[in-house]
Amino acid sequence: MSRQTTRLSARQETVLRAVREWNEGSGRRLEVGALEERRVLRACLLLQGGDRYQLIIVQEPGGGFAVAHCARIDEVTEAKALSRDGTRFAFFTRPLDALCKFLVVRTLADGTELRFDAVTDDTFDLLAAFAPNGAHLAVLSDGPEGEQVTVSILDLPGGERRRLWTGQGGATPVGMLSWSPDGRFIAAGFENDDEDPVTVILEVEGGGEVARYELMESLSASQGAWLGDHEHLVVPLIFEGERPPLLAIDVESGVRRRVNDDVSAPGGVHGVVGGQILGPLPPNGIGITALDGSGQQLLLTHPPLPTLHVVDVADV
Repeated sequence: MSRQTTRLSARQETVLRAVREWNEGSGRRLEVGALEERRVLRACLLLQGGDRYQLIIVQEPGGGFAVAHCARIDEVTEAKALSRDGTRFAFFTRPLDALCKFLVVRTLADGTELRFDAVTDDTFDLLAAFAPNGAHLAVLSDGPEGEQVTVSILDLPGGERRRLWTGQGGATPVGMLSWSPDGRFIAAGFENDDEDPVTVILEVEGGGEVARYELMESLSASQGAWLGDHEHLVVPLIFEGERPPLLAIDVESGVRRRVNDDVSAPGGVHGVVGGQILGPLPPNGIGITALDGSGQQLLLTHPPLPTLHVVDVADV
């Protein structure tokens, strides 16, 4: 495994030091190399803190974790998605001294990149998600005046783009975008004209709207928002009890079922992968549980400031 030395900014050094200090004495530590970047074949977690700090987290055979990548320090970056096999990730980047913005796909093994313009005359790209086979990216864009939402499909590696669907509303960087595991559907989350969350389910072939869920938020991890091929995971904004349940909705039949409403589950959900819920564990941890909320396990801890948040999780 090749290794290369990367000089980090003072901000990155501060974050790394805070991670190590915060983890002192914990039973399970997030192992972060001091100033070294390790090239790897695949990753299991993509995290980000701030606008110039990314971590690709690799789960080693022994159960520990290692850092595989830190973002370039001369660009403002927004990590968005891991490929399903964990070998590539997508992010938006803007050089500090420029107004342009790019959508970048990077291969972890060799660091090669594909760069595409993320701003056109009538759209501004905000989210991206890998197709299950890795041959395409779904892209969620904001239209003129923030009044339209567009979902496009970008072919890799050539970059040909076709518009799949356009609807009324406004896209936000904290929305969501994901493919169903069988590649037939794309789920897109955005805000309607009243600034309430909406999730639409689109057919990849033809772009028809299969379903629409009002006042429900999909899970943020693009590779962790589905159970099976057709059950999409959402959290309702209107609910009974102390905390919202996690619902699975069959996008074809419309049948809904509760996946988890146990208060012992993580304090929120980033995604579901391998039959386990990945989410925050208070006060400053990330952990997993079974779907019924049992078997809590702390994976890693992070400093309270700046917070490292989970962007995506790979199915590895």
